[in-house]
Amino acid sequence: MPGLVEDFAARLGWAIAKVNILVEGTHDVSLITHAARLYRSARGVELLGTDLAVMPAGLGNEGGVEGINRRLPTLRQVAAADPDQSGKLRYRFLGLYDNDVAGKRAIAAISSYDATIKKYSEVFLLRPVMSLRGGADRRAVQQRFERDNEPYKDLDWEMEDLIDPTFLDLFEGEFPTAVHRRTTILDRTHRDFTEQGKRDLVKFVQEHATLDDLSDVIRLIRALRDYGHLRSDHIIVRPS
Repeated sequence: MPGLVEDFAARLGWAIAKVNILVEGTHDVSLITHAARLYRSARGVELLGTDLAVMPAGLGNEGGVEGINRRLPTLRQVAAADPDQSGKLRYRFLGLYDNDVAGKRAIAAISSYDATIKKYSEVFLLRPVMSLRGGADRRAVQQRFERDNEPYKDLDWEMEDLIDPTFLDLFEGEFPTAVHRRTTILDRTHRDFTEQGKRDLVKFVQEHATLDDLSDVIRLIRALRDYGHLRSDHIIVRPS
């Protein structure tokens, strides 16, 4: 018989797993799930499924950072009220925000009004380097994030920025109005896509991207598994 968490997730149309990552929207989910599909085809390894799931906080205006902040505390409260027979959580819920002004404000807000939700433990900003926790405590993970991303501390970062830059250049050649601004710091470039550009990019990725084009998305999945205390050391990625 389904428990409280399963019933709540079913009402939202979600297929949940042991660890569940809320992201801002459906484009993010599409890129992650497609990368996992390519990895499964190439390596025979399932990165998403019964142990890890990624879902949008909502559709359209129901998503974004406000969607994560609205749903994550509720989901965590429902999960805490529905443990297994030993009293342990059956499901965990974490949040992943874009590293932009809205994401930074939202992650500070959710941490301030719910003391059980902490940055680098339950909620994370998407950064150019998603440092692995590897069993370290939250403070050590924070130090790793800040050290590894120091060169890019002023750079916004979104899911689309994880796609190989050469592939993105090819996409822009086909869709020249998809990007309205670029910001480059050292070896990393953040692109601000139009909403239509994001939709076209997801379709272009699904039709043309290779696993190498999405190797940074695979790195993200590896990091998310690590943050959720799931096995991640079996995931092979192209050297960065």
